[in-house]
Amino acid sequence: MEEKEVRKQKNKKSGVSRREFITGAVGSAAVLGAVTALAPGVAAAAPIGERTQVLSTSRPSAPLVSITKDAAATTTSWAYSADVVVVGYGSAGAVAAITAFDAGANVLILEKTPSLASIGIANNNTDQTAISGGGGNSHICGGLTFFCLDPVGGALWHYNMSFGATPMAVSQAWANMSVQNKAWYDAMGIPYTYSAATPEYQVTPGASSGFATCTVTDGGAGLFYCLDQMVTAQRSIPVLFNTRGTALIQDPTTREVLGVQALQNLSQVVNIQAKRAVVLTTGGFEFDATMKLNYLKCSPYHFGGWQYNTGDGIKMAQAAGAGLWHMNTTSGRLSPWTPNYNTAWAQHHANNAWFWTDRYGNRFTDELQTTGLPSQSIPSHSTWQAVVDWNFQYGEYSRVPTMLIFDSTTFNAGPAVGAELPNEGVTPQAGSGPDNPSAFKVLGSGTPVTTFFGTGIDILPAQFGGTGAGGGFTGSAIGTPWSTTNKAELAAGYIISGPDIPTLAANIAAATVAGSNLGMAVPPGWNSAESMDNVRLPGGTSCPHYSAANLTAAINKWNADYTAGNGDTAFGRTQATMAPIQTPPYYAIPIWPSGPNTNGGPIRNERGQTCDPYYNPIPRLYSGGELGSVWGFLYQGGGNIGESIAFGRITGNNAAAEIPWTS
Repeated sequence: MEEKEVRKQKNKKSGVSRREFITGAVGSAAVLGAVTALAPGVAAAAPIGERTQVLSTSRPSAPLVSITKDAAATTTSWAYSADVVVVGYGSAGAVAAITAFDAGANVLILEKTPSLASIGIANNNTDQTAISGGGGNSHICGGLTFFCLDPVGGALWHYNMSFGATPMAVSQAWANMSVQNKAWYDAMGIPYTYSAATPEYQVTPGASSGFATCTVTDGGAGLFYCLDQMVTAQRSIPVLFNTRGTALIQDPTTREVLGVQALQNLSQVVNIQAKRAVVLTTGGFEFDATMKLNYLKCSPYHFGGWQYNTGDGIKMAQAAGAGLWHMNTTSGRLSPWTPNYNTAWAQHHANNAWFWTDRYGNRFTDELQTTGLPSQSIPSHSTWQAVVDWNFQYGEYSRVPTMLIFDSTTFNAGPAVGAELPNEGVTPQAGSGPDNPSAFKVLGSGTPVTTFFGTGIDILPAQFGGTGAGGGFTGSAIGTPWSTTNKAELAAGYIISGPDIPTLAANIAAATVAGSNLGMAVPPGWNSAESMDNVRLPGGTSCPHYSAANLTAAINKWNADYTAGNGDTAFGRTQATMAPIQTPPYYAIPIWPSGPNTNGGPIRNERGQTCDPYYNPIPRLYSGGELGSVWGFLYQGGGNIGESIAFGRITGNNAAAEIPWTS
């Protein structure tokens, strides 16, 4: 508690200029125009330290999706007005709003989810309950912030990570700004642990140029707590919760974006004027089943992130003429998924007696990121790339689902599954704390730890589709975390078992593996029914070709390699990450392409402007964060938070510098 009080005192600092961090060719435009008042219906943003009540009294008389600038200047159909309107309240939206405000603009934030208070969640003095609402994936991630130390080498590395799909100018903008992420945290009083970092992709040109991370205290929840304090308590920037952006209002001739049309409280259409610019920061499309089927490289794909990410900003930008990029890229790994929750879990292993097989009983990769070993080793955030393997004989993805195989030593040692925990090379913090009191095992470590970095399903309250077990929530229904003994999940059929290896293989082949929650009842009070992961597999799926011979051969080879003491000679797992799989009964859990987020969305240039398919900027439209992320093809752990901090400042500064189109 003492550290949190110190943080609050740090966050009360005011009068610090952050524009000195906007340097180089990116984001250096001067702020133009005087500060204008919010009208009608939204109180003006107050100086830091003061609070302003936001009231909404006016309502639009008619929808405005296409309107000339002259007509828009005189219409009475604006329910709200601001210089800069930010759509989406996660870390990218919060940083863009803070930056635009500090650059002299009046700012209004729209967030589709309800405030915590409105759904009965009391402030229980934890990072998860002390925020006003929103947070997106930033709120439930590990808080790892990745950045480069050398903007020249960093830009080269970043450009090659996408094989050129991200233009060098954008990679250079990321490098120029991300190198200042630590200084920005310092200026804002955000506590963190700093460490040098080795990229997951060391064969990429530029990988040796120098990188680092800042892991924010208390992880993503701690980061968004700080950002929310800056937005609401320090700057009194209005946040309209339960207000979902649905369309951009444009001049049909100039294509200038003049505002946003939104749906408030699921019923009321409102038109919101943006005198300088609109910034879209609505996240990805992790919970839009149709978009996943069309854009991702395999299916089903079960994410473990923010369930309100249904591609809203992508659709809005497309309708306004935006081109798309990076749509097939995710921050992806393999995770268990069960139909009683919409979001994925994560693998936690109490020992090293486990490996993966395909749908036929064959191992296919080094399951752990083992730096310096053969190329079959998978960087943790590209695990999804290893399962994109279509079997034309059977008409199925041969590794979707993958089977996690283990024996009774693992089963009896603790929960095999838990809250989504990114394997990002973060050293867990030992000890207990108010934000996540539950202990679990970390992948491959063999050591029980308690960590502040548990994320996803156990961090979210039941109203947002989670268990609520790890966030200190009170006043709301609590879901059912994965049991500490694995027995409830075994009884429910989520874990498949057999007294011996041939029987386990036969039971896998006979099992109906849940692949979707089609028909699952929406949890009481849950506000994201549209995000139910209906991937059109109402009967689930099965693995009828799972082979006892293949599985037996894989286990025998594994055990022989372990006994020889030379490590995994088939795929390169080190001896230290192995243990014999030899103690019956034997078990399997289906695991699926997963991870926290997609990275695709509207094209973005080096100034944060949203672009059409020909890379021409759409006037007065900007974007940031996971919505059209600058990460293409390969993703680096901690890159989304690092990008949100970097491009949040680029977009916020440049949006505020736009000359108002109306007085």
